[in-house]
This record gives sequence, structure tokens and C-alpha cells, in this order.
Amino acid sequence: MDKSSFLPLIPLALAEMDRAHQQVLAGFVQLSQIPNADFAGAFDTLVRQIETGFLKQEELMDKIAYVGLKSHRKEHCALLTLLHRVKPYIDDGDTPPSDIVQSMMPVMFMKHMGVMDAQLASVLRNFEWNH
Repeated sequence: MDKSSFLPLIPLALAEMDRAHQQVLAGFVQLSQIPNADFAGAFDTLVRQIETGFLKQEELMDKIAYVGLKSHRKEHCALLTLLHRVKPYIDDGDTPPSDIVQSMMPVMFMKHMGVMDAQLASVLRNFEWNH
């Protein structure tokens, strides 16, 4: 797909990115409100959702030949690595990793959304206006 054929999809891509952000943040809120016995399952669901969202976002960046793709993908990798590293502990019911996920991870994701994803959205908007 060349860049110009992607033009009509930009508003949908921006809306999808906003929806995905809301779902991820809602997922972190949910983790803070569920019983410990349900935490591991809800955590797994959230991680799969984040992985899917990151993959879609990277495919989008590929389609528009986004110059920031490498650094954006690197940050996706770092965030996923953190989530995957705490998973075995969460699966064992350890509380400290659950506390880390509930306190630090939402902040890290909001930073990613507010910087990396905001830059991507800006590029998408500029692409839409300039074509």
C-alpha cells in the first residue's frame, strides 16, 4: 500500500489508537480492583491486548514509513519485556510484582502514550493534512 492509498484510513487509525489507549488504562484500573486470585488471569489478558495493540501500531508505522519506527518499536519491546519479566512472579501469586504492575506500569504506559504515541499521532495528522 502506498502512502496515498492509506490516506482515507488515517482518521480510523487515530480513533483506534485512542480506543486502544483507553482500553489499556482501563485494564490497569481493573487490575487494581480485582481480587488477588483473579489478578494473574486479568494480567495475562491485558498483556495480550497490549501485544496486539503494539503490533497493529507497528504495522501502521510500517505502512506510512514512519521515521520514528525503530525507536518506537524499541520502546514497545522494553515495555513488553518488563511485563513478561514479572509474569512468572504474578503467576506464583507474589504480591510485590503485582504492586509494581499496579503502580509503575500505568505511569510508564502513560508516558509512552504522551510522548511516543503523541508524536506518531501528530505525524499521522500532518500526513492527512498535507495530502
